[in-house]
Formats: sequence, structure tokens, C-alpha cells
Amino acid sequence: EVPGVASMSGGFAGGISEVLSGKKNLSKGIKVDADESQRSQIVSIVDIFRARIIDVAPTSLIIEVTGNTRKVDQLLTMLNGFNVTEIVRTGLSGMRRGLSHVDI
Repeated sequence: EVPGVASMSGGFAGGISEVLSGKKNLSKGIKVDADESQRSQIVSIVDIFRARIIDVAPTSLIIEVTGNTRKVDQLLTMLNGFNVTEIVRTGLSGMRRGLSHVDI
């Protein structure tokens, strides 16, 4: 584990479910700006899609969602009203935690 980086990976279980179901599962990390007034709305949306919040900072959340393309796209649609600042797709990847921003 790398300090300051929230990890996301389908891992062994993700690979097994893909083989058994015959469907390609995606894993996405989504970083959303969220103040106190928005946090409960975002948590409710995350719960509906059975996603996970893997990092909480004073002004942001990082969400991990695993599933088929339709599920991931629907979650992103529900988050349209919020400021999504970063999206990381499938595979072993990482996002900076908390208040860190990466300039590209």
C-alpha cells in the first residue's frame, strides 16, 4: 500500500466473477467534490449502486464501483449534478487521497 493513495482493484474475486458470469466487469474510481451538505446525497446514491466509499476528505469523496458497463454508466449519470473531478478505469490503479489535486 502506498501512503496517500487509495487503491482500487477487481482483485482475485473480480476475476472469478468475470469468468463465472461470462460478463466483463469494470472497476472505476470516481472522485467527487462534496461539502457537508452534499455528502449524504452522494452516500445515498453510492448505497443504491452497492458501490463503496474508499476515502473521505473534508471536501471530497472517492467512490469505488465494480460492475458491468451499464451499472457504472448509470452511477455516473446519477452523479451528474455533483462536481466529478477524476475518474479512473479498470485495473490496478490509484488516486491521490483527500485535498491533493493533480495538474495535467
